[in-house]
Amino acid sequence: MQARSKSVFGSPAGTNRQAARFGCTRRQRTKLFLDVQSRRAGMSDSRATIVPHRLELNRVRQRLVALVLPVVLLLPGTMLPCAAWADSGFEMMRAYSTYIGTFGEFGRTEYGGGKLNPGTQSAYGFRYYERQGIITGTVTAILLAMGAAQEANSAKSVESHKSGNYVVTTTTYHSASERAAIMASGTAAAGAAASAKDQSFDLEIFSRNLGGTASGWRMNSYYGFPFWRMMFEFGLGLGSIDTALLVKGQSVYSSYAYWGMPMRLDYGGEFAWFFLEADWNFAGYGYRANLAPTVKGDALLLRSIDKLPWKLGVASSILGGRIFGEAVATTPGISSAEFAIKTTVGVRF
Repeated sequence: MQARSKSVFGSPAGTNRQAARFGCTRRQRTKLFLDVQSRRAGMSDSRATIVPHRLELNRVRQRLVALVLPVVLLLPGTMLPCAAWADSGFEMMRAYSTYIGTFGEFGRTEYGGGKLNPGTQSAYGFRYYERQGIITGTVTAILLAMGAAQEANSAKSVESHKSGNYVVTTTTYHSASERAAIMASGTAAAGAAASAKDQSFDLEIFSRNLGGTASGWRMNSYYGFPFWRMMFEFGLGLGSIDTALLVKGQSVYSSYAYWGMPMRLDYGGEFAWFFLEADWNFAGYGYRANLAPTVKGDALLLRSIDKLPWKLGVASSILGGRIFGEAVATTPGISSAEFAIKTTVGVRF
């Protein structure tokens, strides 16, 4: 019986076959594979039982920092009505501001392989964020101008007909006046996009060199529509993030792609700025969005992209508006019971 168990569970392929025979889900197969690999590593290398304990201690410390830091940083600006050194949340939302800082995120993130990954991710990196800035408008203006130039110089119509043994194709291009009108319309649209007041841009750079498990980048650009003390924003989001971590002594890698539409509802309070955001990820659709776990060497490769992760956050600034802090709770899905905590600390210009 022992020899048979070894032949079935002693290899990743055997584990997947045995799990599939009993109707296990992909997440259960992943957990089974990690359990088997952990037992094998424990018999051959005592360090495999030491590393997970160290990782667990680090996760406990990271969770404590993630919970305590937002409270220490944001409580004075959100709870004390007499704190004159705290900026109005409404002014933070509507006024021109540039934020540069660092962030940390801990928990079940949307870029960590989804429910297939049994580990807890941690991410550190740098962040550039601007409100009422120029980056979103400038990029949009360039794209509109390029589109107008392409349209002005493209064919207006293409017609084909048969004449004897030949097929005659007639291509009609825009006249000089039509090209001028198209370029004028494109220039006007580009100017309006560049000069739009309520626009913002958010860029995050992830690095494992800072001690986290994630590496890559993510950006969101928004256009906003204000009403009362609130604002609705939407735009374009892009990103690519890879994670690598140890789970029960086993290396687990996941890849995440992001291109979609971020949608955000802001509320500017008296001493804090609150927001609810949903990032509609178009990369979460299609056969490449969720692939079965595969084994490459001694590592397990995962790819599971959530279609609509949610974020609920609060931000405030102190010391004359020069120090900026933000705390965000994120979840891979509105019905998911898994969460991550993200904090940002930086300077505001």
